[in-house]
Amino acid sequence: MTMLVKVRCEWVKTLGAPVYDESDYPTDEHHTTCELVHLVPVSRDKHEVNSVWADAVPNGLLELHITNKAAFRAFTPGRCYMVSIAGCGEED
Repeated sequence: MTMLVKVRCEWVKTLGAPVYDESDYPTDEHHTTCELVHLVPVSRDKHEVNSVWADAVPNGLLELHITNKAAFRAFTPGRCYMVSIAGCGEED
């Protein structure tokens, strides 16, 4: 079975690592190494796509750790996204 889930981006947190100087001491600068994204199911609309898999208010959390710099800023807090979940036929 394939499920379509409408989610909203709750927040995006930028994580970084310190930049080291030539003596291997950390400086006050940081460079982005990861974005942590929190997505939650939308429950505002009465005739929502999420009613296919949730009898009441949908609940859950999808957390992404994005490390590909080309994909940074792909999610915007407050914006909604559709996620398709389907089995792939593999065990692991």
